[in-house]
Amino acid sequence: MDKIKHLKYRPEIDGLRAIAVLAVIMFHAEMPLLAGGFVGVDIFYVISGYLITKIIIGQLTTHSFDFKQFYARRIKRLFPAAFFLVLVTLLIGSFMLSPGQYTELSKSSFFSSLFLANFWFSNRSGYFDQATEISPLVHMWSLAVEEQFYLIFPVIVYFVHKLWRIKGVKVLIISLFLLSLGLSISFSASHPNSSFYLLHT
Repeated sequence: MDKIKHLKYRPEIDGLRAIAVLAVIMFHAEMPLLAGGFVGVDIFYVISGYLITKIIIGQLTTHSFDFKQFYARRIKRLFPAAFFLVLVTLLIGSFMLSPGQYTELSKSSFFSSLFLANFWFSNRSGYFDQATEISPLVHMWSLAVEEQFYLIFPVIVYFVHKLWRIKGVKVLIISLFLLSLGLSISFSASHPNSSFYLLHT
């Protein structure tokens, strides 16, 4: 029997998702009506973090949290669509791109398949530089950040909860929020690429 405790449906979260999607689409379509594509991505991260934390805490409280089940669910949810997208992009790219462009696509595909696309694009150029802007898989950076969060965050929460229970987890979340915000403020101007693409900010 699946031990995962399902969350009660929250319509306001779907509403936030809709706003986030619109913000990202309009940002890339250069429509000024609803500006803030980056904020849209951040909204997705907040929703994802909230839901995952709620699930983990619920299961830790009932002593039903299982790393194997947790990661199996993430793999089933994300990997098939991600790998399918990469394969289709490589197939279409073989007909449309020059050899040099296809080599670049192959490299970004490799890192995308390992959910390390954010590191790849962080070292290539800025998000709005022409070389990155036309890369078919540049959007995979955000999925890589999410996967890295899924990999690291549950382990930290698990051990903090084991030692200090729910109070410790609350302190952890507040501390990580302040640390991440501080790093973002400190490094966004001096290190814009890594601040945009990587997990710490």
